[in-house]
Amino acid sequence: MTFVNARTRVAGRDITLADHGPRQDDGHLPLLLLHGGIIDQADYSWSRVAAQLADRRRVIVPDLPGYGASAGFDGAHDLEDFGTWLIGFLDAMGLARVDLAGLSMGGGIALWCALNHPERIGRLVLVDAYGLSARAGMHPVVARLVQGRSAGLFYRAAAQSRLFARLALHLSYARLRLARSETDDLMRAAQVQNRRRSFDGFARREISRSGLRTDYSERVGQIALPTLLIHGRRDPLIPLADARQAADRMPDARLAILPGGHVPMRQNHDAFVAALTDFLDRPGRGDAPWRDRTGQGA
Repeated sequence: MTFVNARTRVAGRDITLADHGPRQDDGHLPLLLLHGGIIDQADYSWSRVAAQLADRRRVIVPDLPGYGASAGFDGAHDLEDFGTWLIGFLDAMGLARVDLAGLSMGGGIALWCALNHPERIGRLVLVDAYGLSARAGMHPVVARLVQGRSAGLFYRAAAQSRLFARLALHLSYARLRLARSETDDLMRAAQVQNRRRSFDGFARREISRSGLRTDYSERVGQIALPTLLIHGRRDPLIPLADARQAADRMPDARLAILPGGHVPMRQNHDAFVAALTDFLDRPGRGDAPWRDRTGQGA
């Protein structure tokens, strides 16, 4: 089965997407999954999760502008540009309301939507989400890596060097043991972004040497939606402490901490899906918050 299997247009841009699962009203809202930035696209982060859930609910995974085969923004862009695009995407797909999950940069987009258009969301899932921190983990290294000449070297090396791709995964995953397929998948996604360099425009607006432009940590208490935060215990990019603080400030939030680093749906797939489905299938609202439920250790 081809994962990315549909197209639409948003604000004049062609957008590729995966759209799987039943269309009939079965009591579930469609689940919309947003991938991250730098080296990512719809299938890299979400294909396994979508395949597991699409037998009982509609799952939609767009390639964000500039990723996969989707047309990109013209020049520098920020989280608000992505958020405005997301509302246009929902309208183009005829989706009045969805359950919304986002990884990293996609989590930041989901946060923007929750703060500005909560009526479009049933339940919110933030996975190692951008937008909760004033600075990234290892911020000076990250800022240097995604800007200027260093960024070009990073993309080229990740696309062409298996050794470098494995090193990048070691840092992101916070572990040393990797299946060969993990490196192969990253290199395929890196080959796309070595050509497109879509994250450069986001980094120019959102990432400086002093910090991150978008930090919603003081506003997350306004989000009354049922929310699940899933976070890698050793995420080197988005500090776990910031996810804990956000969960404490939100009135109806739960925090699931999984072993490993920044991409828990790939590193700890079964535990990730168990946490996600348990949350999405819970009836009603106002369940008692739970913490550290789905994984222990590093």
